[in-house]
This record gives sequence, C-alpha cells and structure tokens, in this order.
Amino acid sequence: MNIYEIDITNFRNYRHANFRPTSFNILHGNNAQGKSNFIEAIYYLGNGISYRTSQSRDLINWDSDYFRLEAHCTNDQGTITIKSLLDANEKKIFIDGIKINRLSELFKNISVCIFEPDDLALVKGNPSKRRSFLDREIVTIQPLYYDLLKKYNNVNHQRNTLLKFVRRDKNLISQLEDWTNIYVKLAYKIVVKRIEFLKKLKPFLDYYLKKITQDKENIDIIYEIGQIGEKTVDYNSYLDKMKYYKNEEIEKGNSLFGPHRDDFNVYINGYNVKKYGSQGQQRTVALCLKLAYLEIAKQELGEYPILLLDDVMSELDMDRRIVLTNTIHDRIQTFITTTDLDMIRGLVKKSTILQINEGKVINII
Repeated sequence: MNIYEIDITNFRNYRHANFRPTSFNILHGNNAQGKSNFIEAIYYLGNGISYRTSQSRDLINWDSDYFRLEAHCTNDQGTITIKSLLDANEKKIFIDGIKINRLSELFKNISVCIFEPDDLALVKGNPSKRRSFLDREIVTIQPLYYDLLKKYNNVNHQRNTLLKFVRRDKNLISQLEDWTNIYVKLAYKIVVKRIEFLKKLKPFLDYYLKKITQDKENIDIIYEIGQIGEKTVDYNSYLDKMKYYKNEEIEKGNSLFGPHRDDFNVYINGYNVKKYGSQGQQRTVALCLKLAYLEIAKQELGEYPILLLDDVMSELDMDRRIVLTNTIHDRIQTFITTTDLDMIRGLVKKSTILQINEGKVINII
C-alpha cells in the first residue's frame, strides 16, 4: 500500500498543500508548525476519524467552514482515490468517486498504522489502551470487525439502560435476558477474534524481542478475560459467567463482564512486564507489538500498511531506532515527524525530507 499523491485543503493549519510522497518521508520542522497535522490528515484518510480528537469540527482550518483531503494510492489491486470531506458538520468519504456509508468499506481499501509516543506507554498504561490497540489493529486486517464492535457497543449501551430499569421493575427480567443473549453472542465473537489475533502476534513479537535483546529474553502474551483473568473461553462457559454476574449487574445497573473490561498481559522470562518490567523493557515490548502487527498485516493483507511515526524517534534509544528503521526502510511507506534531522537521516540510505513551516510543505531533498 502506497500513497503517490496527497492533497490537503483547510485541514488544521493547512490552507492547501499538495505532495507526492516517496517510500520514506521525513517531516522536519519546529514544534507547532503542522508536522503532526500532516500525519493526522493521512490517518484520517485511512480511518475516517482522527487519533487526536473526537470532535471533527476541530480539524477544520479556523478561516474556513470545511476541509477536504484526497489521496491517490496504489495497492495490490491497482490504483484507488480516497477523498474525505467535512462540510456543514456532515462527513463524507468517497472511494473512486463513490460515497461510502460504512467505515468498514474504507478499511477494505486502505490500511494505515500509526505509532505515537503514547503508544510507548501501551504496556504500563490502563487496560483501555491495550483494548484499543487490539481493536484498532484487528480492524485494519479484518474490516468487518469494526461493524462487530459497533453492534456490540450499541447493544451494551441498550443493555446498560435496561439494567437500570430492571433494578426498579423486575417484570423486565425476561426482556433483559433477551438482550443478554444478543450481548453474549457479540461479546464472545470479539473475545475469540482478539485471542486469535494475539496468537498470530506471538511469534513475530518473540522474533523482534530477541532481535533487540540479542536472544536474551523470551516473551509470552496472554489475554485476560474479565476481572478474574480467565485465559480460556468457550461459548457455554462465557454464558455461565454472564449469569454469575447477573444479580450484581442489576444492582449496579451496569455490564460487569464483557470485552469492554478485558485486558492482556505481556510476560518476559515469566514475569509480568507491566508490574515488574523496567521502563526500557516496557518500551521495548510496545515497539515489538507494533512491529509484530506490521508483519501480521503483511501476512493477512498481502502488503504492509502505510506507517505513520509521530515524534516516536525522540522517545527511543539508538538501538531501538536502528531496529525500527532497518525493519521499515525500503519495505513500508513511512511518514515520520521530527525536530532533529540528524536523529534519523543517518539511519536511512534514501529518504525525502520535507520542511514543515506554518502549515506549508517545502520539499528539501
């Protein structure tokens, strides 16, 4: 997957920018000039949302009432044009001129992966970060998983609302059971998808950790189901666990068991990295998780996703920078932001360097 031309209009601090990317693109400039905004525009084109704000209106240039993004891409099927518009608070996405109605249709045509400083806290952060990592990466290789998540979240919302009413009116118990049956079927599918993804991730994760640590460390990754940390699941046991929480859920008016409460833990040489690992080990695992995902994407999709690295290099030591650049250079189309060219330029043989200044793009080399 590659972008060979991108056009940005009225997005963040960009009035207009047009650029023809190469394989490895370094976006250089001082802080607050628009480097991350450029990365965000590419992410939006590939995902239909921002990774920095939930308010799409914030993405529109302050002197305008709309933005337009357009990318011309190549994938293993040929060429494709993706256009995203936000006009009068209505979001529109077009693929080859045809408006799409579901984001899963977008994910079938373009795959974009981002790595940002917050991702380095993936291992030691709260469980929601790890759940988001799983869901975001699974969606890129299995677009229909997005629809599954959307259905689950809607059912979970409806079920939580009903739980609050059941607490006051026990005549609604049978209705709650109907919603619970729907809920469990969706929840179970999500859990199975996540466990399958982690199983595929494990050998690549092990490969990259050994590469960084020179074969000194072994790694394992385990999905934790619910508050009690179960590690295996079948449909009947999952349904039984829902029944176990039934009375407590009615009392609290909230779903207490489901994929929205699950987690995964990473172990190095048998100990939990989140609890006992050093900051260096935690960051190494976070980097390995991203690199392992790229390999799964290649395996599942037949090509690598477009990779966005937003100010990550400054958070990595030299050894990890070398592993990262050696992995992606000449294999994966990459866009990387930095305030320090010397930090990156010596690590890659060939790159396009762009100077970003107040929302303007200047091609240096």
